[in-house]
Amino acid sequence: NPRATGFLPDREQGISSLFSQSSQFGGPISRHQHTAELVDPNDQWRALFQTSSVGSPRSTQYTTVSAETDDYLFISQLLSTQSMSNANLTPLTRPQAWAKNIIGVGSVSHAGTLSRDDDSSVGSTGPAADGRIKPDLVHIQALFTTTGSSGYGRGGGTSSSTAIVAGCFGLFFQMWHEGVFPGHGGGASVFDSRAKMATAKAMMINTAFRYDWYSPGAPTPNTNMWRDRQGWGMPNVGTMYEMRDKMMIIDETDIILPLQTNSYQFRVDPGEPALSVTMVYADPKGTPGAAVHRINDLSLRVTSPGGVSYWGNNGLRDTNWSTPGGSSNTVDTVENVFIQSPESGEWLIEVIADEIVEDSHVETPALDADYSLVASGGQEVTGAAIRLVSTLPNLIPPATPVDLTVSITPGHSSIVSGTEEYHYRLDGGAFTTASLTPLGNEEYMATIPAGECSDVPEFYFSVEDAQSGLVFLPTNGAAAPFSYDIGELATSTEFAEGFEGGGLPSGWTATGLWNITSSCSPGALCDGSFFAYFGKTSTCNYSTGARATGSLTSPLIAVPNFNPAGGATLTYCYNYERESNAQFDKAHVLINGELVDEPDPTNTWDTRQIDLGKYAGQNIRIEFFFDTTDGFSNNFRGFQVDGVSIEVTDTFCSSCPACACEFDPTGVPNVCNIFDFLAFQDGFVSGDPCAIDFDPTGPPGIGNIFDFLAFQDSFVNGPCP
Repeated sequence: NPRATGFLPDREQGISSLFSQSSQFGGPISRHQHTAELVDPNDQWRALFQTSSVGSPRSTQYTTVSAETDDYLFISQLLSTQSMSNANLTPLTRPQAWAKNIIGVGSVSHAGTLSRDDDSSVGSTGPAADGRIKPDLVHIQALFTTTGSSGYGRGGGTSSSTAIVAGCFGLFFQMWHEGVFPGHGGGASVFDSRAKMATAKAMMINTAFRYDWYSPGAPTPNTNMWRDRQGWGMPNVGTMYEMRDKMMIIDETDIILPLQTNSYQFRVDPGEPALSVTMVYADPKGTPGAAVHRINDLSLRVTSPGGVSYWGNNGLRDTNWSTPGGSSNTVDTVENVFIQSPESGEWLIEVIADEIVEDSHVETPALDADYSLVASGGQEVTGAAIRLVSTLPNLIPPATPVDLTVSITPGHSSIVSGTEEYHYRLDGGAFTTASLTPLGNEEYMATIPAGECSDVPEFYFSVEDAQSGLVFLPTNGAAAPFSYDIGELATSTEFAEGFEGGGLPSGWTATGLWNITSSCSPGALCDGSFFAYFGKTSTCNYSTGARATGSLTSPLIAVPNFNPAGGATLTYCYNYERESNAQFDKAHVLINGELVDEPDPTNTWDTRQIDLGKYAGQNIRIEFFFDTTDGFSNNFRGFQVDGVSIEVTDTFCSSCPACACEFDPTGVPNVCNIFDFLAFQDGFVSGDPCAIDFDPTGPPGIGNIFDFLAFQDSFVNGPCP
């Protein structure tokens, strides 16, 4: 039947198996034997992958069936897709799908349209009992034509999703064989060319379409498609093809020993929209009932050219983009790092063998493991590479030198001795070149001289590769160097409102039950006597017999721009008392209509802070919103707000001497003498800010006796520290 050929219309005849013949379903043939036949090079029939849209009775646990599935796939290394089942958005699924080495496939409803915006999750979901992310992939639950025990028939649900994902893998194996991915494939047959099971899984996950879902302040159409429902997304073979020349693929060719780290350099060009790194390893069968199902533990860490590290899967349960930092993932055998708008330059990708307790690279006698690694969005660096070990500074105080450590690795080439250099300038002139100081273990130190307030330090690093020539960090060297600002941080209050006028402050608006009062407080206020209150002061609750909503909205507030080393913070004091059911009586804080905070209930005054970094240079309105959602159980105190403020931390710079012994700029540095005293006296008379503000505790811009006394104390204490 031509309608049953699916994604692979020109494939050879598929091999169908009657599931009731398998020992997992009471039949005489074990899955070990059945799968071994599919990869036997001496057999008449061979397969690249298998797919199953049936399974054992559903469970939430990793069972003996799950362990058996992991075992026969680990031995055969045959990629296999498995339907999760259709248990109405619960983690009740086929035990085969809980296996680590299988592709568990979930289902998506397409709502009868071509738009992804109305797609939603259906069927069984994750996570696995030990917290592993499942399903691995999803696809639509469209009806499809397939074979059955009585001939051709129709299917749907996760059964159809699984068959579609299997077809995607069929296309991948064909592309691999035909050499679409440089350096791979090209064997005598698709079977000879076949990518490793873990590599195929990593390739499909790395390039999948991932649905965005709700996160605070950023609602999206696919609100029920979070990580444990969509897994790592929907296969996108088109994206895989488009990225073919911007990939690094490790097809289980590299071996790793216990506690060893294997490192790779990956160059990302400016303007690249995303960097995606996926590590997958085949793992021996787990122990049913154990708290953690993995046996070995390999971890992924990716570090930016600027020294920011991202651990595998960190933050990816909450969003589609990795969160900096984190720690080694000890649960999943699939780990990802996804970076949006990545920094250009050379990224460090590390695979770390935290724990190898059972040999998984059986081709060698040693206790070791292998893995598949896929990075897309750049090119592997095979020659010399420079990477920052130190964190790139944003702000340095004046008169302070900066030490920076870099690592220089030769890659597959060698480094021309003596070419390890750094280049710097402070004032926009010509760069000064200096040799890096060797520290050992391929690490070197550079020292950028101290700068003053008017300076804008810039610097870059270079080394000569014996084969490819000069290598720079950043990639474009002098054309786009690193830089930092000279100065220090100071915090100022840009806005403050304590409602102490007793009425609604000028520019504020209030709807519903919001009012300004000194009644109904649970105790001592954060400041003053008055506060804003959503509630009735006569009863100290918000019960009106009906649903009640209201907003307390600030006037327009300007948030100034600030140095990246600084920041802006909204602080407010609050008390929030409601019924125990969190679905009702909701308190929200919004900025320009965007949800930014959902405070926790409390029965006393507490303080909350909100980062305003994304609003730098903008005008904002703060809205405190309360919604009872119904007219019942509303005899609680409600939502009370006080002490609303915005503080901005920005840079300032002073070129004043650090202490009395350096007040005379023409004298001997850091040696106290009469000329420093005379220079201070002249400055005081002329109104020099460095003199009249020498006492940091005094009023700014006003010279007095305390500035003289502060100078005298500094002079007596001798040289600057």
